[in-house]
Amino acid sequence: MAEKQTPAKKATTTTRSVGFPRLPLKDAVDIVQKAGKYGHTVSSSALASHAGHKTDNSGPFGLKVAALRDWGLITGSAAGGYALTQLAITIAHPESESARRMALLEAFKNCHLFWNIYEEAAKDVPLERAGLGNRAVSTHKVGAPLKEKFLQSLIASAAFVGLAELVDNSHVKFLRLPEVESDALAEDSGGDADVVTSSITVAPRRSTREPIVHHLWEMDDGEVLFEVSLGRAIPATAWAQIGKVAEEAEKLIELLKPRDDEV
Repeated sequence: MAEKQTPAKKATTTTRSVGFPRLPLKDAVDIVQKAGKYGHTVSSSALASHAGHKTDNSGPFGLKVAALRDWGLITGSAAGGYALTQLAITIAHPESESARRMALLEAFKNCHLFWNIYEEAAKDVPLERAGLGNRAVSTHKVGAPLKEKFLQSLIASAAFVGLAELVDNSHVKFLRLPEVESDALAEDSGGDADVVTSSITVAPRRSTREPIVHHLWEMDDGEVLFEVSLGRAIPATAWAQIGKVAEEAEKLIELLKPRDDEV
């Protein structure tokens, strides 16, 4: 009598989710702002304390460290300690509000998955939250069990940098890249915003050499333009210097205004 064979069990495979920061950008910024009060380096235990943990030997803290890396805010390891990146330092100790806003946008772009979804999405129209999550799973390989966590981090982070807003519990609206008003210019002109209008537009990353940074100051009889065009992303260390250039340009504009005897 032939021996009955037991059918072989089919091997089960699990698809690993694409990585993304589980900690929204605002929460990550809160941590580096606390750490930044004490210097540019921080021990693992101190970072854990800033992140709200009693110990640095836990899974939740490990996820926060991974998110801080994803946002481009820290380098280093638990053994040797962590260092705040120049991007994190600019956010924690900004030389101007415009420099801080540009640094926050750069941090958001450091999560390529979030940035790609933002670029693909229709702007200024309500989008179904559920559809956005399903697309993340089907197209961008986000693990289905992590879909809700993904949506929470994406939407909260995009809203924090001014790229999204909640319409209601079921819909979100992605916004076009904002124009950042120059606070320093308003102060220098004594609050007379009608004399000179300044705007800073940070264009999305492109492979072609179109402007990545576009500063335009319009005056009654002319304009001052500052652009940065690269075929790659601007290094994080350069954003603070860009902010300085913008501030110097504002001083130049004051000198270019027509004198009373020229009007």
